[in-house]
Amino acid sequence: MSRPDSEQWKDAVKTELTSLSQMRTWTFAELPKGKKSLGTKWIFNIKRDGLNNIVKYKARLVALGCHQRPGEDYDEIYASVVSKNALRLFLAANSEKKYTCAFPK
Repeated sequence: MSRPDSEQWKDAVKTELTSLSQMRTWTFAELPKGKKSLGTKWIFNIKRDGLNNIVKYKARLVALGCHQRPGEDYDEIYASVVSKNALRLFLAANSEKKYTCAFPK
């Protein structure tokens, strides 16, 4: 890379790869015969503060999920999502009843 900020981008990529590795986001596996792997692409973004100063160089490695075919590449879709209001209600009720919450590690 010949950009003046190339070192910051390289550090952002290293940080993303380290994060993915530590979170065990993926593992190596043999690809079944006749199947193609999903592609990936890098998303680069510069985070700025209110005065437009650069705060952080951010790199994300994302899967190209738009190439998946239902029934062939996956069977079901599940995304665990909770609204802020539901979470606040849950935590308030637990607090009022003096319950404790244990979150898995």
